[in-house]
This record gives sequence, structure tokens and C-alpha cells, in this order.
Amino acid sequence: MKLQYIDSHAHLEFTEYTEDRSEVIRRANNIGVTRIVSVSTREQHFKETLELAFAYDCLYAALGIHPHEAAGILTAQKDTAEKINELIAQIKGYLSYDKVVSIGEIGIDFYRIAREPHSQRTSIRYVQEQLFRAQLELALDADMPVMIHCRSAYPELLKILSSYNKTPRMRGMLHSFEGDLKTAQEFIKFGFKLSYSGMVTYEHSHDYLEAVKHIPLTEILLETDCPYLSPEPLRGQRNEPAYIEYVAKKIATLRDISIEEVAQTTTQNAKKLFNLK
Repeated sequence: MKLQYIDSHAHLEFTEYTEDRSEVIRRANNIGVTRIVSVSTREQHFKETLELAFAYDCLYAALGIHPHEAAGILTAQKDTAEKINELIAQIKGYLSYDKVVSIGEIGIDFYRIAREPHSQRTSIRYVQEQLFRAQLELALDADMPVMIHCRSAYPELLKILSSYNKTPRMRGMLHSFEGDLKTAQEFIKFGFKLSYSGMVTYEHSHDYLEAVKHIPLTEILLETDCPYLSPEPLRGQRNEPAYIEYVAKKIATLRDISIEEVAQTTTQNAKKLFNLK
């Protein structure tokens, strides 16, 4: 019997797939990927992401504004709060479509701020937080899961989430999670799944591997984050959903369980989180 997978985080609307998107999806279906959540990161991609979701039965959409967009919001002609409100209104307008299953990719990312002019760094961090909070509150109001991107900011992210700790409806996933076991347990307490990508096949620290080994399997999702993060031995090539089996195999090896168990449990986890039929 063919294994079934769900790619919980992909970017099939990107131009890397313009020439062969249908073939990429066919290859994924052929190895058992039954559903793919294609994730929009900026307002310019919302419509295309949703159109693709309606064009392919196996595709679903997540719509959100990535933290990397904060710098552009800061330098826009409009007032920052006004621009954020406009973006929230755009996302809200799409939430009635049944193919939209999550708000994301949203979050906090301090890794790239070091490349920005020193005079703008504090302001960019502030805008990132305001943008993230606005989208998180929209998700709570709409009773939808969120897809969170976080890099070099896990403590700050946990602090923000703690302010919503009394809201029982909070749920979502930490996309391409790279934290240790203690950090993972903190996010699980807040109601979040931890999603692993092709990065799990790279060389890692003991702390990272301990998290992969000991997080309950019921709290794990699989993703590719394609076209990025291709797994070994395909690193450096364009990633695609069919390569998710490399992620599943590595997790199975690290946990000393069967790939069948990984595929079955993570598929059920994704179905439940995104309310997939």
C-alpha cells in the first residue's frame, strides 16, 4: 500500500514552477503526497495562490504577510498602522473560501535585520511585531490556524505568544522548526505543532536532534518549504513536494520507527490542524 503524505508548507506559486508546475504536482501525487498547502508570503501573491488552490484538487492555500515585508511597510508612503490594517483587510476578504486553510506565513525574523541600516533596526523589529500580532488576532477571530516563521527570535516569539495564553483557540505550526527540545515543549504548550523540512537531513547539533527524537509524533508535521531547503542528497537543487519522503525517512531513522508510522501520524496531524477533508 502506498504511503500518504501531506506537505504542510510549500510555495508552488513561486516563479520557479512556472514552466512545469503540473509535472511537479503530478510527481508529488505519484509518491503519495495527497495534499499540499501552498503558502503566500506577500499581498502580491494572494490571488495567484488561491487560484492555484482551486485549479488543483490536492492544493490548499495559506495567506499571510512574511516578517521580511516589514522593512517595505516601514518605508511605504502610508502610515504604518494604516498599511497593516489594509493588509489585514485583504487577508480577511479571502478567508471565506474553503480552500484557504491557514493564515501564514507570519512571524518574527531577526536574522536578516543585521543587514539593514542600523538606524532602522529597532523600527523594523517593532513593525514585525505589530504585523505579527495583527495577523495572529485575525486568525483568532476567524478561528483559523497560523503558520509561523521564526528565525533567531524564539524567546521573543514565546513572549508574544504568552500574551495570548488565555485564548484556548490558539493553534498552528512552527514552520521549518529548528529549536531544541525545551523550546519545542514550550510551543506545544501553546497549542502548536512543530513542522520539519529538508533541514532535518543536514548535520545538526545534539540539541536539535534530541528534539526530533523526543517530541511526541502527534505534534510533528512534514513540509518541504519548496523551492527551498532541498534534502540531502538533493541539496542545492530546486526542492519540490515529492521530496517530502526524504524528510519522513530521516525522522523515522532518528526515532527508530517505521516510515509508515511517520507518514500515517503526520498526515493525520495535518488533516486535523487544517481541517482537511
